[in-house]
Amino acid sequence: MWFIVKTMESTFDRYLRAIDNHLCCSQANRDFYIPMYKNFKVWFTQEMRRVDRVFDKLCTGVTSFGTYSEWKGDQMQPNEFVMLYILGFPSPVTVSPDKLRPGYVQLNMLSVLEKLTDMDEYEEVYFKLNNFVDPSNANLRRTELQAWISSVIRKALKAAKNVDYDITYESQYNTETFHFLRVRQRAHPNSTIKVDIAPVIPFGEVSWMHKHKFANFQDVLYHTFYAVPISTTKPPRKTRACTFLIINPIAENQLLWSNPTLCCVFRLLISMCHGCKLSQIKNYFLINILLWELKMQKETLWDNSIEDIFKHMLSQLWTYFIDRFLPDFWTKDCNVLNILSQDEITLYEKMLRNICDLFLTYSQRQQLTLDRMRNIFLKSN
Repeated sequence: MWFIVKTMESTFDRYLRAIDNHLCCSQANRDFYIPMYKNFKVWFTQEMRRVDRVFDKLCTGVTSFGTYSEWKGDQMQPNEFVMLYILGFPSPVTVSPDKLRPGYVQLNMLSVLEKLTDMDEYEEVYFKLNNFVDPSNANLRRTELQAWISSVIRKALKAAKNVDYDITYESQYNTETFHFLRVRQRAHPNSTIKVDIAPVIPFGEVSWMHKHKFANFQDVLYHTFYAVPISTTKPPRKTRACTFLIINPIAENQLLWSNPTLCCVFRLLISMCHGCKLSQIKNYFLINILLWELKMQKETLWDNSIEDIFKHMLSQLWTYFIDRFLPDFWTKDCNVLNILSQDEITLYEKMLRNICDLFLTYSQRQQLTLDRMRNIFLKSN
């Protein structure tokens, strides 16, 4: 394990910064695509509302992971955007943790359906949502919700008139993840943006969620959660269709992505996992670790070099795999690593140990080359 010691900039640290400069997009590059994305977002949302009256009544707005801006500091590609369509119901859904799947929840729609029966103007909404719930327990089925959003997207694309874009819907038959659009503006044929679309259901503070108290953390962040219909492979299969991933983009944006150092380390860790074939280490594993470190460490930690912080975070990642337990930041009794098999955890613990040893050697090497470092981070990018 490493201990943080504030030092002068080393060759290793310089190379990490150089690699991060290669990984991240600049605000200037992002600015080139933002107007195109904003125009497309307004136009396409109008088209989706026009072709589906239920969507028009349920959609209360559109947001993205970078809620306070159109760009967040962990962004690696300047032309990639996320559109989250917020679905609002006349009565709050009942949110309960999915005990078999850490970081996931189940949404009970019984109170929503009961409320809708008294609202004549929402009759078609009632019948649509009633088809989305499991008849045995009134839980919302992720698969039906995603299939419906996919149909709305396809109808909007088919019905659109005088379109300024060439649009390819590349995930129209996949209801397990985001809906991916590749958008090219006809007036600028060399400019293409990639847009991930997903419906989200907002929910506020719930009694079963762990409450955090630390600097810069505000209670309002417990009222900014979204349930996203993203799949997990965690069994049993028969209940998987009713599980939703928890995200809190406002909290992430406020706590993590406003800190340039954390953004840099996050990008480096993601790239290292790609380059070292650690494909099962999900982004939200790393986000959980960053959030826990933000709470548990002194603020002076972030005054250290990128090298020291990166090695510290890598060491923490390895430690969680040694312990076989990484608590979810929002539901701390849940083990995020439970989505992996025991064999996968064992394999990744060994791989992370070797990577830690390798970086320790690199940080001590006098003749370390940038190409050798690049080979770890950039070989799959």
